[in-house]
Amino acid sequence: MKSNKIFSAIVLIFCCTAGLSSASAQSSAGNDYSQKLSDKDSIKVKSILSHYCKRLNTDDARAITGSFRSAGLKNGPALNIAIQQSGFDPELLYKLASEQNPSKSF
Repeated sequence: MKSNKIFSAIVLIFCCTAGLSSASAQSSAGNDYSQKLSDKDSIKVKSILSHYCKRLNTDDARAITGSFRSAGLKNGPALNIAIQQSGFDPELLYKLASEQNPSKSF
């Protein structure tokens, strides 16, 4: 009886460990997108940003982030790098896009 319990415990531990390894592998694979954009997505970023000057206002920032969403671009490190490579500051872009319009706050 005792050997059956030990065997069951070993099997349970193995299954749980294998499941964690599989989940880790899947999440690592999912992070590939956040590390580098495809050439097609990089071109989308450059194309969208080419319509704007470097001195953005809130309307421009909202339009840009909306265009990114419409183009299927996901927010993350890879997109931020592409934005920087196009000469824009991603932090400023997102900050401006999230600011409330004072005329609409009432």
